[in-house]
Amino acid sequence: MTYTCGVDDSRPTWPGVTRRSSSSSLRAKRSLSLFLEGEEFVLDDGEYLLGRSPSCDIVVDDMLVSRVHARISVTEGMVVLRDAGSTNGVYVNAARIDLPTPLRDGDRILVGTKELSVFAVRVGSSSRSSRPVVTNSSIPPPSHNPTFELTEDDDDRGFSPTEKTEAFTQLSILARSMMDIGETDGAIHLLSGYFDKMLHAAREGRTVSVGIVEAACRFAMEFAEAKHDPKWVDYVLEIHLNLRKPMTADLIDDLCKLRRKEIRYDPDLLLFYKAALQQTEPSLPLSLRVLCARIMTLDDEA
Repeated sequence: MTYTCGVDDSRPTWPGVTRRSSSSSLRAKRSLSLFLEGEEFVLDDGEYLLGRSPSCDIVVDDMLVSRVHARISVTEGMVVLRDAGSTNGVYVNAARIDLPTPLRDGDRILVGTKELSVFAVRVGSSSRSSRPVVTNSSIPPPSHNPTFELTEDDDDRGFSPTEKTEAFTQLSILARSMMDIGETDGAIHLLSGYFDKMLHAAREGRTVSVGIVEAACRFAMEFAEAKHDPKWVDYVLEIHLNLRKPMTADLIDDLCKLRRKEIRYDPDLLLFYKAALQQTEPSLPLSLRVLCARIMTLDDEA
């Protein structure tokens, strides 16, 4: 495949990436390659499918990636990336794409939590300069923060609880990075789709990982404090109400702290939650009954 350098390169690149000179000496035939976790995919003329399905030309092993997530078309040196109707979108240099987007040397593509780097390689070159191997931890927050969800076909594909926990762990790492630099809105946008999905599952009586619930609720308490928004406390109460389980000691402590900061939750929701716990408390082990007792006296702990 030949890569044409005459295309307008004024589009901003990823921060820190410098465009190569467009002098005539560099107008030789070049091929674009994608690098994913150290593996190279050379893009010759043709059509390529990128996604989680093993039938895709470029397989991305990530639960937040749709089975067919994106399409890449290569025609006479022009490489164009398209979103194939994915759940979580395709990002080029931190901006979500809605239209077919030409790829150029130095671009970075984000799908799910996986990053692919784009490099131009001269055709016939016997050696290639060393290139960085990009890992998930190097991905900075997108300028337009995506709302990630498990893709619609996850339930049909039989993902194990361990795989679902791993997907949430990946999101949590990104959300924590955003929180650490003060991008609370970005972290909220990142996790809100997963939060909604989890609450919906709890309402329907489906099994939800206890570890994921606790981690999500800790984030919710942080969101409530950072934004002074009680709806996140209500979220914690409602999901525990539907699961008929007591909050952890840490969550109870967080709730009391927020009350002292005048971040109030729905009192009726708390009453319903207490009533639900009263029904299940006799069958719980002693350690959980102790937590139930604390929750019953929450009105006195503020």
